[in-house]
Parts: sequence; C-alpha cells; structure tokens
Amino acid sequence: MNAPDTLNPPSSATSGSTQYRPHGRLVDDAEQIVRKNRSRRSTFLKWLRKVHGWVGLWGALLGLLFGVTGFLLNHRAPPMRISTGEPQVSQMQMPLPAEGLKSPRDLGTYAN
Repeated sequence: MNAPDTLNPPSSATSGSTQYRPHGRLVDDAEQIVRKNRSRRSTFLKWLRKVHGWVGLWGALLGLLFGVTGFLLNHRAPPMRISTGEPQVSQMQMPLPAEGLKSPRDLGTYAN
C-alpha cells in the first residue's frame, strides 16, 4: 500500500538538516528550497492565469459593446439605415365640416 504503517513518523536519528517524508524518502534543505520556490512559481502562474482569464473576458465584453455601438452609430442614416424598433409617427390633417361636431362619437363616424 502507499499509506504508511503508522500515523506518527518514526524519529530520525540524523541531524535536523533532513526531514522524514511519509513515503520514507529523506529530503534535504536544498530540495526543500527548490520545492518551495517551485510552489511559489506555480501559485503565481495559477493566479496569473486566472487574472488573464478575467481580464480577457471583460475585455471581450467591452470590445463587443464598443463594436455594437459603433455599428449602430454608423448605420443611422440612409441608405444603410437599421430599424431600431422606434415608432413611426406621422401627422394627418382632415378638414372638418363647417357645422362642427357635437360629440366624440360624431367625430368617429365622420372620420370613417
């Protein structure tokens, strides 16, 4: 099995320059420094990768927003006008009868 036989590692008879590893391998001070530096580097790279992802995501969102607004601003005049769903307002004038209208209902029947 890969697990040690006991939970408490046996005491080492050597000086304090080495440490007991659970799988039975001794690690000296130089290797511990290398592993610590490698751990710092990998932690930094993980952080850098995460920051790069978020900056890229927000940058892409801002780029899309910039592109859409630029497209709409550049296509607001004919001949490449894009309909934005605004209501089309028009005015119409009708001559009224000389005798006038007495109620809104009379106006409705006159307009038809």
